[in-house]
Amino acid sequence: MSDFSYPVEPDSLSDSLRSFPAKVRRRGEDYFKRGAVQRIEVHEPGTHYCVYVQGTELYEVDAFHEDGDWCAACTCPYGDDCKHAYAALYSLREIANGKLKVSRDKAAAKKSSAATPSALRKAFELAKGKRASKREVAYLKQVTDLYEALRPARSDPTADWLGRLGVYSPPHTWGAVKIWLKFPANDLEFWLYALNHHRESGDVTRGYGRDIPDFMKHVSDLAPLAGKLKRMNRAREIDDWRDFFTGNRTVIAASGSGSQLPESELRLCLKPEFSALEIRRPGAAGFRVLSLVDFKAMTDKFHPKRVPFDVRSELLLRRMDHKAYIGNSHRLRREDAEDMRTLHSILNSPTLRGAVVDSSGEPFEWPEAKLLWSVRKAEKDGSSYRAEITFENGEPVSGISFALTGTPGYYVVGCRIHEGPPFDVRRLNPGLAPPFPARPWNTRSDLSSSIASALASLKSLPGALSASNCACASSVGCAATTTSNAS
Repeated sequence: MSDFSYPVEPDSLSDSLRSFPAKVRRRGEDYFKRGAVQRIEVHEPGTHYCVYVQGTELYEVDAFHEDGDWCAACTCPYGDDCKHAYAALYSLREIANGKLKVSRDKAAAKKSSAATPSALRKAFELAKGKRASKREVAYLKQVTDLYEALRPARSDPTADWLGRLGVYSPPHTWGAVKIWLKFPANDLEFWLYALNHHRESGDVTRGYGRDIPDFMKHVSDLAPLAGKLKRMNRAREIDDWRDFFTGNRTVIAASGSGSQLPESELRLCLKPEFSALEIRRPGAAGFRVLSLVDFKAMTDKFHPKRVPFDVRSELLLRRMDHKAYIGNSHRLRREDAEDMRTLHSILNSPTLRGAVVDSSGEPFEWPEAKLLWSVRKAEKDGSSYRAEITFENGEPVSGISFALTGTPGYYVVGCRIHEGPPFDVRRLNPGLAPPFPARPWNTRSDLSSSIASALASLKSLPGALSASNCACASSVGCAATTTSNAS
């Protein structure tokens, strides 16, 4: 027909078809011969087409010519190198070579769409100051197509669908993602909601799909949604508090008496190799170790085995609930740096300290006196300066069974947990020399002030090391030495 523009560079189409796997080529050609190619729309004459291919459902193949190559992206789950994409490019090649005549039903010049671009494309080109390139048009169409697919049922998108646009969702996100209160009015509003979700989710390097293209910065201003986002965040806060106070937490009586459902109690037991949660259910005489199955059930607010806890236990559970989604252990292991950061955050909370017990089940004492790094002078030539952990009065600390670095550091001494200075196993730890400033060792200058200055600088050291690096042998204590040639 006269108004159909034939594809450019048929040889490039042939090269693209040869790049498909052999199995896909066979199946794609079979699709073409069976008449699966239903309709072809012209987006840009000669270089950009939308080809509709009938498979399990009617799929759209976006075929475009860019940088001398023909590319295709399909809406099927496989995306690119699929049989639908092959059939689409194959049909375009046959048309370009004159081997296939195009009927008026099969070829549709998309003049109406070209005359009235979507709200997203209009905003994009207005912000850019010129027409969108072929690559930009292809991406904008992906966004618009997803919006149009959701619009009939006013559905929420899934993390997988958003991932195809490069929009990141947090790990372990399955099913529909609630990213708005009310279904967006157009594809521009849909895009801004998706972009807000991407930014709220944070780490884009672990997204489900490729990252959002840089050119989308032209439509990245969320100001038009400011009021709607504020209302959405407010609604989320209300839902969070409603979840907290209903069903499985606390029953608040209308009379204000504050009657409650029977509550279970949790505590964290510090053992030699790991720390584990223990639970005491209502009416039980004592605590028992919490199983992994029960732990996962209790971190799922919709699980039928979910039980109410007192406030402190609830806070303790929330500090550890991420363990329900990663790995097969709910224990805090000494050799795991992330587990040790979790333990440090628990010890750093005055509210939770009463829920931390030793291996015999007794709560730890928390003395106000803090531990310090102290330096003892060398008594004579050839002897050593000594840096060690002491009490404030200078008395050495013995019996340190476990030390956790951070700001502050925590030192387990018998049935007590002391706050103390951070440390770095590469510099200050049993058996390793401390990082004293370089000085001429053949002088008679007093090094104690220099050593003290170096120890003071440890306040800026990192606050999270694995427990295998932090544990201090009780028979040795936290100390380090260096030989002196100065009297």
